[in-house]
Amino acid sequence: MMSNKFQIRDLGQAHRKSYLEWSGGVAMKRSWNWAVWTGASVVFLGVVSYPLFFVRFPGLRDFPWANLPMISLGLVLLALGLVRAFRHPDLCRGKIFGSVLAVLALAFSGFFLYGIFIGARHVLPASHDAPRVGQTAPDFTLPDSQNHPVSLTGALNSPFTPESATFAEKGAAQAAGVVLIFYRGYW
Repeated sequence: MMSNKFQIRDLGQAHRKSYLEWSGGVAMKRSWNWAVWTGASVVFLGVVSYPLFFVRFPGLRDFPWANLPMISLGLVLLALGLVRAFRHPDLCRGKIFGSVLAVLALAFSGFFLYGIFIGARHVLPASHDAPRVGQTAPDFTLPDSQNHPVSLTGALNSPFTPESATFAEKGAAQAAGVVLIFYRGYW
């Protein structure tokens, strides 16, 4: 069968119409689906930038505030690109390769989220000898901010004197508890 300088083999009429759109005997060229490629790139950048860059900042290391929106945006762009590829296959490429990229991006981001939120909990060793809730802490001595040793029993037995207390109240008051604050140093 001949049609305007092009020979079309037996592909079937429905397949021919969905694959090529004929305009005066010239087939329209399908364009690259930019949303699929951009989405996959943003997901990859969102996952890889956490250990390479964002882990240096404590606010972004503890919870990936910058990475989660990047990964979400990338997945949304991938989904839009796939919808575009499957609704208009005659205009956009990317049905097969977009599907493969979407599966890889979902797996990549899934492993990232598992590692951040679930896997990181299993890294710390079990603390069998740690005091339990309600149990009295054992006595210890630690340096304070001026590098002077402070013991737990010394802090509990020292008088508690708020600045608003009168002279008589300052001698009678005693500490009811101790709050430990650990400052993260440069390690």
